[in-house]
Amino acid sequence: MPFDRESALRNADKALKLGKLDQAIAEYASIVTQQPRDLSTANLLGDLYARAGQNDKAMAEYARIGAQYLDDGFL
Repeated sequence: MPFDRESALRNADKALKLGKLDQAIAEYASIVTQQPRDLSTANLLGDLYARAGQNDKAMAEYARIGAQYLDDGFL
């Protein structure tokens, strides 16, 4: 079964609205795992990691985003 990005986004947004940060992180992480070049979702994931106090994961996500921009020629 193919990955349903729209459903995952709806689930993540719903979880955020309900204050279920861990569930939202899991949904956004699944999106980023399936679509690693979705840098806007990756940035949101990094922000959620930071909000949850998972600073090491946030920094790793931001570094990955920066590396992707560099690889794409955005200096």
